[in-house]
Amino acid sequence: MAKKVLAIILSVISVSLLAVIIVSAATGWRIGKTETAASRPANVNGNIIPTSAAKNDGGSSVATEASVTEKATQAPKSKLPYEDSLGAPKDSDFAWMYGSDNTLPDGAKLLGRDDIIGKWKCEFSFDGMWEMNYLTIDEDGNVTVRPYKINRGSEWEDESDAPAYTLKGRFDVNAVYAEGESGTMLLSMFYQQGSVQYGKGTFDTLSGDVIPVGLVRP
Repeated sequence: MAKKVLAIILSVISVSLLAVIIVSAATGWRIGKTETAASRPANVNGNIIPTSAAKNDGGSSVATEASVTEKATQAPKSKLPYEDSLGAPKDSDFAWMYGSDNTLPDGAKLLGRDDIIGKWKCEFSFDGMWEMNYLTIDEDGNVTVRPYKINRGSEWEDESDAPAYTLKGRFDVNAVYAEGESGTMLLSMFYQQGSVQYGKGTFDTLSGDVIPVGLVRP
């Protein structure tokens, strides 16, 4: 009789252990299956945060080295042509302006819209005065003038501390029309002769002056 009771007890224990093993395995399988890429949180760029991300004391996720490499990076905007390579404007840069007309010089070719954006050396000539500047044309046709120096009839004076100003502009085929609080500028012709590029136009100021504008680079 005692042997039968012992056999029954051992059978019950074996069945209980087997049931525990089966339930534990099934629970672990369900947990592993429900954690998919779709259920994991994403960062601000929409990238999935790896499960290897740690937790700090406050409970927020701390990205590991693996998650950093997944973040999208934005390429820096390309610089406009000649932005840092013009050097200082000087008198000889603009000798071509005097005595020239509005016809295209022999051997020169007109520049298109994509060829005229970027930074130029610039000279304004008006009422016995000359002002040298840097002038930049951006991709939308806006014109920014940064003063460099001015000659009021006797000698050059530094103007590099004067504030730059921008004229709201637009392209008209291969010309630029821009206007602002300082006046209206029309840069009507751009061309290249040899390795040098030129531009010319007028700046109509609010005071009524019509100032010839010359551009050159490099």
